Order: sequence, then structure tokens, then C-alpha cells
Amino acid sequence: MTVIAARSRITGHAQTFFGNANGRGHGMRAEYRYRYFDGCWKDLAVDAGYAWAEAGFFDKTKDDTIVVLTDGPVPEKTLHDHFGLQKLVADGKIAYVRATINSSGQIINFEVGHRAFKMPPSGGSTEHVFEGKIQPASINGKVFTKGAQEAPFEKTKYEYSATFRAPLQPKK
Repeated sequence: MTVIAARSRITGHAQTFFGNANGRGHGMRAEYRYRYFDGCWKDLAVDAGYAWAEAGFFDKTKDDTIVVLTDGPVPEKTLHDHFGLQKLVADGKIAYVRATINSSGQIINFEVGHRAFKMPPSGGSTEHVFEGKIQPASINGKVFTKGAQEAPFEKTKYEYSATFRAPLQPKK
């Protein structure tokens, strides 16, 4: 994956979320920026990003595209396992944003994994947006929040934005 420009932020915590990088996952290359809670922008190496096609959640005749942006490598079998991803987060090995994008280009599900959250923000929301193009062998565009979001049941706020280009792994 090539991330052309990106940033993310979690407020209220002195932990990092994402940073700058050249990724290992599925031929992706990534560059990110993150911010500490005190507002000081810093750079951080990010290792991986992943994208693949799956049968559509709402329409099985059309494919959804899954994009996972992470600050550490993720074993292939763990990419498709929510609990496996959460264990890597709990162990302090990764932080990630996962977006499920339907064939119309709408994010129909998102998840933000980070140790700052007691429960990872996830679900469907028009506040999480994809702008770009999905082709049979690639995806390019931008995923972002329309502004600061607040994690449910917590005061922790977060936002992210990443412009990227990636080969699309076929359905399994």
C-alpha cells in the first residue's frame, strides 16, 4: 500500500496511534502522522496495511473491500479474526483502523483498535468516509472521519485520515 498522506489522533491519552511508514502487508506502503495528547506532532514508523475483497455483507452478488491500516505487521490468519486483532492490541503490538467499503464506495463498517479504548469504536456511521476508486485489482483513495469522534461509553476522542493506493487481494 502507498499512503500518500495520513494523520490520526486520540485525545486524552499519551499513547501513539499511527505514524510514518513503508509497509510490509500485501505490497502496501504507508505513511502516517500521529499526535500525542499534548498536540505535538511526531512521526512514527508504521509497518503494514492490507486490502482484500470479500463477498458483500448486504449484497452477496457484489464484493465489499476490507482495508486495514496498522502500525505493526499482522499474521495473515489474524487479519480476518476480530478477536485475534484485539489480542494484538491488548498485547501492545498494534493499533489499527479497519474499514469495510461496499461496492458503492460507502464505509458500511469500521473499527478502531487501540489500547486507549476499553471497547474499540466500531459499527456503521456516515462520519467515517471513503473517497476513491475500487477496481478489480486495486483500491485507491482516502479513508477519514469527518471530525473528532467520541468512543461510545468513554470520553476518549479520535480521528483519522489516510490517503492510500493498494493492490487488492482476491477473495478466498
